[in-house]
Amino acid sequence: MKRIAIIIGLCALAIVSINMLFTKSVSSKNSIIIRGHFQSIIKQVAKGENSYDIYIQENDKLYKISADYSGCFQHDNFRNAVSTGQLIQISLCDNELLRKPFVASLIVGNIDYISKDCINAKISDNKLIPIGSFVFIVIMTLYLIYNKDDKAMRNRR
Repeated sequence: MKRIAIIIGLCALAIVSINMLFTKSVSSKNSIIIRGHFQSIIKQVAKGENSYDIYIQENDKLYKISADYSGCFQHDNFRNAVSTGQLIQISLCDNELLRKPFVASLIVGNIDYISKDCINAKISDNKLIPIGSFVFIVIMTLYLIYNKDDKAMRNRR
């Protein structure tokens, strides 16, 4: 049973690592632009991290600034400068295998309140994590194989 739990954990780690490794930088090729009139923004706090839900008047869809990239969002400046009904442009990036599209740009007038450079830097920084994860997966896999063979040899004696 312990071996199965370890295998499931390693598979989950591999899936998350693959997602992180293949996440591409934000660009116009993997983004779609939505224009609408600002309705509201709701700050969400989970596990001490902020994310933001943006709504426009044209539809009921939620446009999420994820906690991963909320540090790139100039929330206070946006709140002070933008009012209900003002025209905004949202760029949604769909560059991750496991997650829904996220807000990668939020432009009002000529001001972008989310830095694509900041998001791309965070994506680049996260590329090192999967490499360490894969090394860990290989070590654990070899341990499981060796441990299984070692037990089989002991049982033969």
